[in-house]
Amino acid sequence: MANVTIPGYICEISEEDREELEKLLFKFGKARRRAYSLRRKGYTKSEIEKILRDELCLNSRYIKDAYHSVKDLPPHVTFGSLKNQRLREKGKISKDEYHRRRNSIVISRGDKSKSGNLNMRLTEMMELRINTGDGKWIYPKVYIPEKYLKNYGHLLDGSAPYTFLIKRRNDGGYDVRITVEVQTEVKEGKKFWL
Repeated sequence: MANVTIPGYICEISEEDREELEKLLFKFGKARRRAYSLRRKGYTKSEIEKILRDELCLNSRYIKDAYHSVKDLPPHVTFGSLKNQRLREKGKISKDEYHRRRNSIVISRGDKSKSGNLNMRLTEMMELRINTGDGKWIYPKVYIPEKYLKNYGHLLDGSAPYTFLIKRRNDGGYDVRITVEVQTEVKEGKKFWL
């Protein structure tokens, strides 16, 4: 198995959909920090997932993805980067800006048994169908460079699991990364006899 990452970005999003995406980024960021904190306190994976389901308005797949994204992090992690924390301490960025930078990613892992990814899926119209976690769906348009679509677009048909990562840029835009697991063929090398 090998991973192929397809880059892109959200090129068109309505204000209403932007609000919903920002709410999802905030909730997912909070879920990641809370999962990390609970894990450091010795809670088990199932206990953490139950606590997060009770506290946050996110579906169980997002909760599992938030936990999965922090389970291997080392001690003393600063979410949102130490650089941004120092900027906030010096008053160079506002509290709101610090919170925005701190809650800047959402991850949705795919599942082969679910034909790709239940929370996020690329449509034929190049829209990214996103479950915002509280029963709402948004459909921002996504741009993927032609060479990636040509070479790897067939991998997004649901035949293989794929993971979406959406990251907010400091300029207010959103980058999208789609990682697909693909089977690789092992080629037998030439044998040399001595």
